[in-house]
Amino acid sequence: MRFLSLRTLALAVVLSVPCQAQLIAPQGLPPGQPYAATWFPEDFLAWTPEADPDAPYNRAAVPLAQRSAASGLRANAHARPGEAGVNALSAFATTNGNPSQGYLDLDYYAFARWPYVETLVFWGGSAAEGLILAPNPGIVDAAHRHGVPVYGTVFFPPVVYGGNLDWVRQFVRRDGDTYPVADQLIEVAEYFGFDGWFINQETEGADPEIARAFQEIAAHVERRSHVQVEWYDAMVEAGPVFWQERLNAWNDDFFQQPNRRVSSSMFLDFGWTAEDLEESAALARRLGRSPYELYAGIDYQARGIGDFVALAPQVFPEGRPHTTSLGIYRPDETFSLDRDTFAARERELWVGADGDPSREDDGWSGLAHYIPAATSITRLPFVTHFGVGQGTGYFVDGENVAAPAWRAEGWNHLSLQDLQPTWKWWTEGTASVRLDFERAYQGGSSLRIEVAGPEAAHVRLFATDLVLPEAARLGVAHRADGTAPFAVGLHFDTAPTEAVPIGFGAGADWTLDHANLAEFAGRRLVAISVVVSTIDLPVAFNVGRLAITEVEETVGAPRDVTVERRAEADDGSLAVGLTWTAPDEPVDRYEVFHRLGDGRRAFVGGTSGTAYFVPAVRPTGDSEAVLEVVAVGRTGTRSAAGTVTL
Repeated sequence: MRFLSLRTLALAVVLSVPCQAQLIAPQGLPPGQPYAATWFPEDFLAWTPEADPDAPYNRAAVPLAQRSAASGLRANAHARPGEAGVNALSAFATTNGNPSQGYLDLDYYAFARWPYVETLVFWGGSAAEGLILAPNPGIVDAAHRHGVPVYGTVFFPPVVYGGNLDWVRQFVRRDGDTYPVADQLIEVAEYFGFDGWFINQETEGADPEIARAFQEIAAHVERRSHVQVEWYDAMVEAGPVFWQERLNAWNDDFFQQPNRRVSSSMFLDFGWTAEDLEESAALARRLGRSPYELYAGIDYQARGIGDFVALAPQVFPEGRPHTTSLGIYRPDETFSLDRDTFAARERELWVGADGDPSREDDGWSGLAHYIPAATSITRLPFVTHFGVGQGTGYFVDGENVAAPAWRAEGWNHLSLQDLQPTWKWWTEGTASVRLDFERAYQGGSSLRIEVAGPEAAHVRLFATDLVLPEAARLGVAHRADGTAPFAVGLHFDTAPTEAVPIGFGAGADWTLDHANLAEFAGRRLVAISVVVSTIDLPVAFNVGRLAITEVEETVGAPRDVTVERRAEADDGSLAVGLTWTAPDEPVDRYEVFHRLGDGRRAFVGGTSGTAYFVPAVRPTGDSEAVLEVVAVGRTGTRSAAGTVTL
């Protein structure tokens, strides 16, 4: 092979040596903390949800949304829908010590570039910590809201990095005519609510029988379930580890066999050439498969943006169809504890240094130059508060109700991430756009728009693909420093933008305005934007809710709230695991509050599922603490509370 491979970074994973801050295990976690599931093969084969006390806290709850190519309005004419996709192999924490549902710290890789990602692999694994990983439920929830499937990882490292062929043999152990691990891969993915497995077998010493076993296991999973398998180009059909950097006769049986699909996709190791990709694409077509089910790997962790500048044009040749799809190893390396550095790296990789996906750069214009943004806004209700799943406060109707620990430490949990803007930021005029963690209407952040003036400004936010019903209604929560004349732009496939006036920001207090959209009934909406009219002075305002709904959906209270576990920390606070029964109506998420002695409520966490671990709550007075669980419906309506007293 050419030296660049996933194996080149295995030592860092095995030794748990982080290259960036996101791989540092959180410190000072409370007693009883549940962690994301990791296993060695024998433990994996023996796993049952009934015997796993952390299992309820590791279940994702958001179903995979329908996703559209959003061809009605594209930021960049070079980006062609219906061709290549992006497969991101991202690490969010160390393999062990990875809290199930976030924790009290603002600094977290809160990924939000979902519109450019086709699938996400929850990357990790090491000989010291565990070889098989189920993704955190919050990451699955956030990805599913945006229509992105998430895969767990099966990683057998090279022997030099701690790999052991006995682990491989345990994984592929046969029982009569079956391989028990095949059904276990299905059961685990279906129970935890994720979509597939990335299998990376790099342990040397295997033989053709082991190679055939992997093929049978993958084919069984693909045939018997909706769970998908992605195969990494390492082990070949004869058994040795021998990276091909292409699809060829040495490895194609892991991808497709006569009359049998073996895996949904293949990640090609990093040393490929343009010729390798052309021949791989041709072979995929001869096998009856799409070349876009092959992901040509680029190693962002080892090489940074340089390889994208050099290699992306080979995957996406100008003026010709894309050759294959693109796989990115460790795009999470954009993360930095310095938020400005993090934002700059994210912009450079995904949309170019200036942050505008519509603009061209002489060198590198970001992946948005090649990959069109997709959308999961294909039906109503559509509601966002622009939360990214982290914050220093938590707001309800504009009031910060976060408990003191949440304010002091900050928090992260991607299960609470809202639908994210498709374009960050596609602007015209002098508009400057960012997320604001100091002011929010609901959740942890809002959208902050500043216009220098005097000319008008236009901020395109969301691609959509839906036909408006007669009962559609627009809802916008906004506030302003001074006054801000603005409107919501509705872009249709058959006419220019329709501007729906919102009026003037009413000052520091939040205002919730509504507009009837019946006049647009039956028309296909392809994008939503914010339009600021010509002004005399600079203006700055926040948008804290943007929604199109039909009717306000009511939701019942959670039932049977139960304390499943509890423990006292050294500082006297309690760590509490709660479970409850969902109401009959659809729920977007749940909020957990501590009822204070004066009747006020303090936010102590939230999730999309029906189990949540509260890391810190202090009893009121001398003896008790009342916890309340509130269901939040799809349109934002809150239920009455289900309660439990400690």
